[in-house]
Amino acid sequence: MNDKIRIHILLYSLIFNIGCTVNNLTVDPPPNKKIADAVRKYLWGCPEFFIPPREGTNGTQKNTVGTVAWTPSSRVGKFSSIENKYNYIQKIQQASVDNQTNYSQYLESEGTGFPGYFWRENGEDKQFPHPTYQAGFVCYILVYNGIVGAGINYPIDAPLGVGDLLDRLKLTNATSVAVGDVVLYDFDRNNFFDHAGIITDISSGTGGNGKDFKVISSIGIVEHFLWGAAEKRVRVFGDKQSGGDFNNWHPDLNNYIYEFFKVKTD
Repeated sequence: MNDKIRIHILLYSLIFNIGCTVNNLTVDPPPNKKIADAVRKYLWGCPEFFIPPREGTNGTQKNTVGTVAWTPSSRVGKFSSIENKYNYIQKIQQASVDNQTNYSQYLESEGTGFPGYFWRENGEDKQFPHPTYQAGFVCYILVYNGIVGAGINYPIDAPLGVGDLLDRLKLTNATSVAVGDVVLYDFDRNNFFDHAGIITDISSGTGGNGKDFKVISSIGIVEHFLWGAAEKRVRVFGDKQSGGDFNNWHPDLNNYIYEFFKVKTD
């Protein structure tokens, strides 16, 4: 074999090996993409559950789409801790009974849990079941889990309310929104945020106000959300006359405020 042939073989080998090496490289997604991917995991793989008897339902209606349920408490279970998907699935399964037909048949016993609800009586908030027997994700815990699930450290152990999320957020505008950003809602315009979600798709945004961006959030509403997490457009809330998607929505809450935030990753 002459020297010219050896050089050609060597060059071919180098190019081939370098090419294979480059093609096999895995690129680490940016933090915002990781957040969106982390929160999407809460929309699938979970048992069906019975929706509490609220908003005209009688306890027989189910959520069968595989998403996690909403519950009013941020700390649940025997040890009053934040929920994770694995424990949630285990508790729902243990609380269910064979041939169950109604929400009222859920079991309250060691290690069980099921979706809860609250109501106001004589100016006092009450809830059922006791947090010990609840399973599910209030909106700000779902957002928190999405951020932490992306490997981002949080300055607090876990939020106690929507406002606690602000420790890790920076206000932005609709034209700068990316997937993985957070949207906060002030439904009654009292300068306190009531609801939170994570942006998962901006391809359908129109008008510069982000109303048609897709957001994953968890809320205790039957219409559109079936008492759990769902991916909806940002402006889903409100009646249809005001630009929302609801048939049943309190008119006093139509002119709510929503704002977008970047998650601080440093």
